[in-house]
Amino acid sequence: MIICEQGIRYRASLPAAMVKAFSCNSLKSLKNTWQNTPPSWGNGDPCGTPWEGVTCKNSRVTALIPAGCGFTGSIPDELGNLAELSFLALHKNNLTGKIPSSLAKLSNFYWLDLADNHLTGPIRVSTPTTPGLDLLRKAKHLLFDGNLLDGTIPSTLGLVQTLEEFSNNKLKGPLPDLTGMNALNYENLSNKAFFPSEAPAWFSTLPSLTTLILKNNAFSGQLDMGESVGPLLQLVDLQNNNISSEIQGALHSQMLVIVNNSTPAASLANLSKSPRWKARTVR
Repeated sequence: MIICEQGIRYRASLPAAMVKAFSCNSLKSLKNTWQNTPPSWGNGDPCGTPWEGVTCKNSRVTALIPAGCGFTGSIPDELGNLAELSFLALHKNNLTGKIPSSLAKLSNFYWLDLADNHLTGPIRVSTPTTPGLDLLRKAKHLLFDGNLLDGTIPSTLGLVQTLEEFSNNKLKGPLPDLTGMNALNYENLSNKAFFPSEAPAWFSTLPSLTTLILKNNAFSGQLDMGESVGPLLQLVDLQNNNISSEIQGALHSQMLVIVNNSTPAASLANLSKSPRWKARTVR
């Protein structure tokens, strides 16, 4: 299903026919790039025919949701021409190639879901000459899990306030510092080849964070929750790491998963005695 509420922002001087043609050409680039598209994706007007899964209003598009359709091919640069596109869900397809930097021009993006495809290459961030995904400052949901992305998670991506899913890729390098992401509520950075380091301290400072999943990494040393943690924090999953020292800090009603680490059993026993902290062992 593709939902279109309002669409591309054009200058008032542009004729309506030009606006319509520009939108149609951008959408037709999908048909020309992807395989296994629905039969209704013909040569007519995607909004006027209409194409299956495409809903338009006044020939303007803000959301495309062709998820789980089995599309193959790459993500065309032309999608970046839909300047008011705010919702794009391409998850559970068979898309390949790199994430086009042109998507960074879509400053009104609210939801970008590219999960469970075969996308490769690095996560592109802006340079003096090209845009990057760090410019998607209004995004609330960014989902890239289940691809073949490589390289590091750039530090400037922390400027996007609500990163969510990067698990199950080929990303490596240092764990990004997400300090200051005060709108972040859910983050999954599991199954990464992050450089060995202590578990991050920034997660205890994020006021909106409810869930942090960092399992299957190489975090080591001491886990210190600090003197206070975010009021909404419910789950910190650090299982299958190398954390070894005693766990200390503020004991609220959160839940910590730390099985299959090197932490002494006494540390978990001490936590379990606190009425304000619940330590859970998952097998």
